[in-house]
Amino acid sequence: MTNPLLYLLTLEDFYRPTGQTARLEQLLPHLAERFELGWIGRPGGLSPMLAPLFGRRIDLPVSAGAGVAGWFLHPLGPLRLARLTAALERLPTGGGVIYADSVLLAHLAARSPRRLLAAEVNGIIAEELRARGSGRPDLAARLARPLVARWEAAAFRRPDRLIAVSKGVASCIRDRLAAGRTRGVGENCGEVRV
Repeated sequence: MTNPLLYLLTLEDFYRPTGQTARLEQLLPHLAERFELGWIGRPGGLSPMLAPLFGRRIDLPVSAGAGVAGWFLHPLGPLRLARLTAALERLPTGGGVIYADSVLLAHLAARSPRRLLAAEVNGIIAEELRARGSGRPDLAARLARPLVARWEAAAFRRPDRLIAVSKGVASCIRDRLAAGRTRGVGENCGEVRV
C-alpha cells in the first residue's frame, strides 16, 4: 500500500531562516512518515536537509524576494501574480492533496486538478499590512491593504480545510466569519482547525 500524495505549496526560501521555515522544518519529517511528499515552490528554495523528503518537485516561476501579498507593493506585482497563477492552474498533482502554507497561494491554486486543498493560516495578512503602516507613513502598504483584505476574504472560501497555527488565529477567523466581514467564508472550507 502506497502512502497518499501530499504536495507542499510554498514560496518560502529555506536558506533564509524565518519562523515559518523553522516550523516547516519540524513538521515535514513527520508528514513524510505518512505521505509521499511533493514540493511546489521557488527554484532552489529547498534546503539540502529537506530535499531527500521530497520525491516529486515542481518549480514555480518566481524569483527570490517578497511573498504573494508583497507583490502588491511592487511595480511588476500584477505580472508576477498572473504568471504564478497560470503555473498553479497547470499543476499535475495527479489527485494528490495540496497543502498551501498561505491562504493566498491556496486561492491561486484552487483551479488546479486536485482532490483536496488545505490552507494554513498563520496570520491575517491584511492586519499585518495595517501594522506595517502604523507609526510611519507607508503609502504602498496603505494602498495595498484594502486589495489584500478583499483577496484574503475571498481566499478563505476556496480551500477544503483551513488550518490555523494557533488558537488566536483560529478565533480571529471565526470572529470574521461570524461578523460577516468575509461574506460567505466557510461555505467551502469546512471547519477551521488548529
